[in-house]
Amino acid sequence: MESNNDKAAAITIQDKYPEILASTPIIKESKENGIVVLDMDLDSPLYNRYYWGDAICHSPTSGPLREYYNGLIAMTRDHRFRQYKAKTKVYRKISDTLRLLYFDTLKVQFSTNYKHVFEKGYNSPRGRRIGKRIDITTASRKQWTKYALALLALNGTFDEKSKKAPTNDFNSFAIGLEFAMLKLDPDLMKDEWLPYQELSVFPGRKSPPL
Repeated sequence: MESNNDKAAAITIQDKYPEILASTPIIKESKENGIVVLDMDLDSPLYNRYYWGDAICHSPTSGPLREYYNGLIAMTRDHRFRQYKAKTKVYRKISDTLRLLYFDTLKVQFSTNYKHVFEKGYNSPRGRRIGKRIDITTASRKQWTKYALALLALNGTFDEKSKKAPTNDFNSFAIGLEFAMLKLDPDLMKDEWLPYQELSVFPGRKSPPL
């Protein structure tokens, strides 16, 4: 019965928010315990254009990406969403979209806080193979992702364990760019660099200090 409720809730949400959910919910059986679980596809052509920098976010408070973000928020506030068990993916998408909205602010903070890591990475033997350096604070989203992908081509991708224990100057540099620029990781693109009022949508978020 619980699985049927999940399915009905997800289908209703998908019908109500078609610009957010790219496909109908997928029902599949968990291999671990045999319980029927629900998954949903949050892929969005609009989101992808902003993610790769093919579209430019001129303002974090207005425009198509903000409307998409508002749709995600509206979905979490719908009573049917509260019936849906797998919320983690939705909240991660909200987090990623929020970081795209404020990318111009976050990239400056990130660059300032990790300047020493960038300098060591640029000046390492492998870093010099990348070619021309980009201006950390003024580069566009498209330039950032292109540069990060060039690093991945040299070094491959990293996992969470690598992020916590980088092995050399170049790896620290490459890991930072991959997790910050491509994965929009909250550990590097920090909550504290975002407006407090934007963070209130996340479960358990503390109020700002008085």
